[in-house]
Amino acid sequence: MMQHKVNELRMKAAASLDLYPLFKVNAAGARETDRQFREVERDIHYATLDAIGEAASRVEPRDIENVLMRMGYATYLLDRVYDYAHRGIEIDGVIGEIDKLISGSARALVHIHGVDVGETVLDFHLPKLRARS
Repeated sequence: MMQHKVNELRMKAAASLDLYPLFKVNAAGARETDRQFREVERDIHYATLDAIGEAASRVEPRDIENVLMRMGYATYLLDRVYDYAHRGIEIDGVIGEIDKLISGSARALVHIHGVDVGETVLDFHLPKLRARS
């Protein structure tokens, strides 16, 4: 049942360019169920948040809320990298996902604010911006 719900939400997230509303509802649900010690529901919200985060790495954000959501998920993934590295688990996939989240967020900010990354030299540490602009 839980996996069915997660798969259903993964499909919705992948089909939606605006992932922030899904994130907002599930983050609030996770906080609430965590406070009330409702573990099964909490786990569903956390699994859904992971699915939204995974979908976010494949869809470029369109507004500042979506950018910040992706940056938050990338920060969360840094904790996962640390945990995996200490346990000897492969981290290349997580690093790739972090790269996609950060690069996509940077591209969205460039687009939203009309920044000329070549002129401002902001592409120095973000060479992927140079290739797309």
